[in-house]
Amino acid sequence: MSETAVSTRAVIYVDGGYLPEKRIGGWGVHGYTYFDELPKKGTGNPKAVPSDNGYLGNIVEGHPIVGNKVTLDKYIDIIGGGKTYASNNEVELYALYQGMKWLEENPQITEAKFFSDSQFCVKGLVMTDTWIQRNWMTTKGGPVQYRKMWEQVVEIRNRLRETANFTVNWIPRDASIGNTLADALATRGIVLGTNDNENIIKTEKEAQGYWGLKNTAPRILQAPRWYFSTNDLQYKLPDGSTEYYVGAHGTKDKEDDLLGKRYADNFLGVVRTKSPDPVMEKLRLNAISKDPKKYGAIVIAHLDAIFSPRTYKELDEYGATFLFNDPKRIDLLDAKKIELLVELKPVGLGFRGAAQWESMSKALDGIAAADSYYRVTDITDIVYEDREEKKKTLRKLKPAISPITKWLDVKVEFNLEKQKDEPKPFLGKVRLILGGDILTRNQLSALSEEVKSVKVVTWRDSDLVGRYATLVELNSGDVGLWARTEANIYYAVKR
Repeated sequence: MSETAVSTRAVIYVDGGYLPEKRIGGWGVHGYTYFDELPKKGTGNPKAVPSDNGYLGNIVEGHPIVGNKVTLDKYIDIIGGGKTYASNNEVELYALYQGMKWLEENPQITEAKFFSDSQFCVKGLVMTDTWIQRNWMTTKGGPVQYRKMWEQVVEIRNRLRETANFTVNWIPRDASIGNTLADALATRGIVLGTNDNENIIKTEKEAQGYWGLKNTAPRILQAPRWYFSTNDLQYKLPDGSTEYYVGAHGTKDKEDDLLGKRYADNFLGVVRTKSPDPVMEKLRLNAISKDPKKYGAIVIAHLDAIFSPRTYKELDEYGATFLFNDPKRIDLLDAKKIELLVELKPVGLGFRGAAQWESMSKALDGIAAADSYYRVTDITDIVYEDREEKKKTLRKLKPAISPITKWLDVKVEFNLEKQKDEPKPFLGKVRLILGGDILTRNQLSALSEEVKSVKVVTWRDSDLVGRYATLVELNSGDVGLWARTEANIYYAVKR
């Protein structure tokens, strides 16, 4: 096959979704164009094996889908929605119409197979000639429902018959990954309709890399939650880095009630990155735009959902396009109604949390300025070791930090004298909880080649009490400080 060859065949799945209580419909078209040749490599998704009869491997009425494997050219995804639909059947019919419209817009495609899980559409298309003979009356004598839409479908079908061989086939719901993907697109169409977005989102992508879901979010930022205020516009620092406050708080049943409260498992990381994360910044700007008077809403971002590979990729490509987006609220939900951004209410619940991240940000400034108020103990050699593998020296986690390791006990330097007094440093043992006072084991492992140093930073709280946090510096210049803000306490009564 030459590099200039043009694919002339296609498989198209169409589907619709409907919210009857709101009369909102969404529709999706998913498909691929292909060359009638055996593939030389996989698609990148073993569950999506394309053939001339759709995706293989699924079961339809007790029988597996069969067909000849083919070489893919491009994938097609089309999404739309609105508030003008009367029923799910009408949305399904409109999805079929849009699939046919795509085929008409691509005259190089001379053979196509359509798949729909709507009996209304597939059987209705067979009946259209009879309905026309009866002046758009059914065999039972009643008027054909959605006649105007059917007339548009018939018109485009008749035009297509002159240029392409195509069939419209029924497939059970969820019987094929193609149908599942079209359904997911239709769900996003419902989001467009809900947000009064009348745009039709159409993409054609090269087959290579279509299924790639690599998460490019910085490992150093990965935590369950990210916090920010809509009136905090100082997150861009003078040196060009961007500051993020990440962590976790509360329990599953009472999470946001415990933000900023004295709960031992709450943890906070203040992270400064040389390059801002594009997805996080899109979400931040979306929230700031909804607080024009800058009252200072406290926003909790669910990074565990945002950083899931599929969601992250979609947010990177489309921003908030497919998020439920109430212009009067900061909250953002994805198409499955999973929370991504939540405004903390009442806002006062977050004031103490904001004070904590400002305090740790100040600590980072002091550490960077080599302020003697902060004592630093390097524990890089406790966390990592160098190993020879395949004639290369690689940095790896110490074997003692195994998948079941919950904490690290280390001796670090404290000084509890006042700044005006002569320092009297001493050693004290602290316990660093993985995923709380320090990054998780997975993060430490993934960042092993990027880490410049791991240090424990301590400072004076009172004559007998010290505080501590863990500082991680990367070779890139990214840096972060982590602590369980209600449990990073060292009592020095016996010193």
